[in-house]
Order: sequence, then structure tokens, then C-alpha cells
Amino acid sequence: MDIKQLKELISLLEKSGIQRMTIKEKNGVEISLDKGGPAHIIQEVQPLSPRPNIPIAPQAQPFDHKETEERALEIDPTKCIKSPMVGTFYAAGSPETPPYVKVGDLINKGDTLCVIEAMKVMNEIQSDRQGKVKQILVENSSPVEYGQALFVIE
Repeated sequence: MDIKQLKELISLLEKSGIQRMTIKEKNGVEISLDKGGPAHIIQEVQPLSPRPNIPIAPQAQPFDHKETEERALEIDPTKCIKSPMVGTFYAAGSPETPPYVKVGDLINKGDTLCVIEAMKVMNEIQSDRQGKVKQILVENSSPVEYGQALFVIE
């Protein structure tokens, strides 16, 4: 768990009616937060079990930084709508409904463009400008980072 996630947990605890919360991670780390006291971090050491005999996967191809840089140069950052948070990108409000926007759609300031799920909270992301959706840069159900470009609007 990184510091951003921990800060979000603390913020959620402060805003809610919950007095105490405990989170146990797969790696043995347990985090307990209590409104009446300080946070406690407990590290449990798990004994290592013998590793099964698993064949080694073939070597992955190296990441092509040049291709990524070329794609990044093609996008004008002033025309991008960026993610205001870390989370999971959803193009629609539910799996049964159509996406909020498609490439070529005309949008107005305040129109909902997508939903980003962060810590089980669905956050509607609205347009901060009027224009035409030129590109959707993220696939549905993909993780997104803070400040990551989601849409290109012209």
C-alpha cells in the first residue's frame, strides 16, 4: 500500500461514522486505523513454502520507449482531459448502459465523460470544456493514474 492509498483511507475514516478500520493485505501487512488513536502497522512474517517446479516463461520483449514517446508527442496536452485521481476507468455507468461518450461526439462543459472507481466509490468525471471528442486514450476497466490523459477534446 502506498502513501496515497493510506491518506485516502485516513480521509475516508475521518469523513465517515466509522470509529475503527483494519485492513489486511496479502503480503502479511495489517493496518489498523482508529479515530481515537494513532495508526498501527503490523508486519507478520510468513514462513516461506517450497516453490513448485514451474517452467520459466520466455523472455519478454523490451519496452519500446521510442514508440511511447512518439505517441505522447502526437497528443496536445492542452486538449486533454486528465484523471483527477488514481482508480479504474469505466466508459459507462454500468455494464448494461452505453458509454457516456464516443469518438466524434460533441460535448458541453459539465457533461459526464466517464466514471473512475476509487476505493469502491464511483466518481463521475465531467468535462471542463466544450468541444468534440477526438480520442479516448484509455480502455474500459483499465487502471488510471492521477494526471493521466483520458480524452482528447478539440
